Amino acid sequence: MRIVQGALRLLLKPSSYLLVLSLGLTVWAKVGALFTLEASERALADLPAVVASDFVVFLGLAALFAAGERVSSWICTTTIVLSVAVAAIAGFNAFYMAVTGGQLSVGALAMGLERTSDAWHIATRDGSIPVLVASGIALILLPMCIRFGLRRWRPDWLHDTRDGRAGLAASGAGVAGVVWLITTVVLGLPSTMAAQELAPNPIVRVYSSWVTEVAKPPEQLVPASDRFAQSWKLVDRDALGALSRGPRPNVLVLVLESTRLDHTELPGAAWESPASTPNLHALAERGTWIEGARAVVPHTTKSLFAMECGRIPAMQPDVAELTLEMRPGCLARTLAAAGYETAFFQSAIGIFENRASLVDLFGYQSFHAWEQIQGEPLGYLASDDRSLGPAFAEWLDARKDERPFYATLLTSATHHPYVLPDDVDLPPGVKRRGMDGVRERYAKLVEIEDALLGAVVAALKKRGLLDETLIVAVGDHGEGLPGDRIRQHDNNFLEEGLAVPLVMAGPGVDARGRLARDVSLVGLAPTILARLGARSALPEVDQRFGVDLLSDSALERPSVFGCYYYNHCLGWVAGGRKICERPPSGERFYLDLQADPEERNPLPLEGDMAENMERLRAMVRSTLVSANAPYPPARTLYGTWRCPERGNCRHPNSPAEFFHERPGENEATPPNDFDTRP
Repeated sequence: MRIVQGALRLLLKPSSYLLVLSLGLTVWAKVGALFTLEASERALADLPAVVASDFVVFLGLAALFAAGERVSSWICTTTIVLSVAVAAIAGFNAFYMAVTGGQLSVGALAMGLERTSDAWHIATRDGSIPVLVASGIALILLPMCIRFGLRRWRPDWLHDTRDGRAGLAASGAGVAGVVWLITTVVLGLPSTMAAQELAPNPIVRVYSSWVTEVAKPPEQLVPASDRFAQSWKLVDRDALGALSRGPRPNVLVLVLESTRLDHTELPGAAWESPASTPNLHALAERGTWIEGARAVVPHTTKSLFAMECGRIPAMQPDVAELTLEMRPGCLARTLAAAGYETAFFQSAIGIFENRASLVDLFGYQSFHAWEQIQGEPLGYLASDDRSLGPAFAEWLDARKDERPFYATLLTSATHHPYVLPDDVDLPPGVKRRGMDGVRERYAKLVEIEDALLGAVVAALKKRGLLDETLIVAVGDHGEGLPGDRIRQHDNNFLEEGLAVPLVMAGPGVDARGRLARDVSLVGLAPTILARLGARSALPEVDQRFGVDLLSDSALERPSVFGCYYYNHCLGWVAGGRKICERPPSGERFYLDLQADPEERNPLPLEGDMAENMERLRAMVRSTLVSANAPYPPARTLYGTWRCPERGNCRHPNSPAEFFHERPGENEATPPNDFDTRP
């Protein structure tokens, strides 16, 4: 009874009221996330340990602030300001957890504040806004009503101490202490990785991520002699000459956005796919597919860089790769120098993450995004992937010479929020938008990707180009869906976030079928070059670079991975073991992927794993880009894309905002007015 009275007393002062409200918002969001990520019985068992730190931190702060408020009125003002800041972070964290299933970090907070329009459209596309608003109002009204009642009726126990603030301090400290004692001594720590991810208090988490991401910025961590901005070449002069002279097959790479391996049908696979992918199956039967291919960073821009350029990307947010001067270093530029015609197609809007500048950095001679293709808009960045088929066929027909081509097609609809085209039928009870039926919609969108592959193969066959075209179908990264322990992809280091299909067939590829080996997508460019008869010039002794994935040297190379947000996760896969580090919590463990395919039993590091982790951290630090590194100057790209020095490129058809209207309702927007240079 005394604990309840103490908790109610905390609603009387502004600072403690805000902290109690923050506690309610955080606990509500964690309960929703935990029961989404875990089975009900397991979630119920882990819940006390997940919310324990929140009771301790928020009520402990209430006690600390109440004690300080006894000293001076100036301290009262300070504690109210600090309480407002704490409540704001708790509110953002609750919102972020409701949308992504994970907790906020300073990197995510900064990006959300910097890209408010993006964040708003991301949040509103899954139907969560009405639920969040209604829940937030309910959570705010409840403590307000209790506070009003206490002030109106003023029970006797409310003034059982000589100083109200002293009572607040005692109440907060007492409740926090009891919660800490029960959870740490009696209940123990959370038992699963999902619960461990949710367990840290959001204020502590944001502060700790600030220490690692801001207080120690990358430029202080990376030696000046080991900057990522060093230039490199995929091939040397002799190999480039061989590419120019020898038989030169076409190359087509179909990049499957957010496509996880276990949602594809492949010959010899050990899982039952929820999606039907007969075209991918047929491609694998006449070629090779690698079981064990994984993304380096589960984010499209980073993965494209790794696959295209053969080097580990900068494991930090934003398109830091644009600061690099590495003109000789990527596959498109290399093949263009060897006489190939190169083109990049994507169904997503081109303004997202400065894609036109990135594609230009890779060296593609033409860029075709939604602004030109005009597929049916889906969600906030995607459009109907089927629109890529006619666009690619039209480009094939428009080619004026017999040069070989290198083309990349990037899908988009399998990205959150998983919106289906209007003409695709849904199973009964499945909604076209929102969080209900996400898995069913996602499987349908994977099937649409597969239909695109079939259409592209048919277009090549119709034009007599199929037998002379090397085709690669590869996921850029996986995707966590509702019910998985980590939703979406940016920080998803589990297999649903990293493991992707990698299928190749055509000239230079033997019909091996399934090939089981742990490899990284950073080796895709050297693999393609090897199929074209050119040896990669990337140093094999440097693990920042990729190697031919079909060669014996790939068996000796660990598959390094990291998270999109700096210092959030790090590790590698080798020999069926996934070695992981979670810097925010200091956890280090490994997962036996063969004995524990669901990744639920982390094991302590063995042998030289810890020493190798330190080497990996040093290598990752060498990939970071200084915040002061120069970006390319403002310029016009591909004739119509106008790109500022910083910020997103724009096309005359770029929507003023992300897709929030149906087709035909978006008017063409003139490009921004800024200086351009040739």
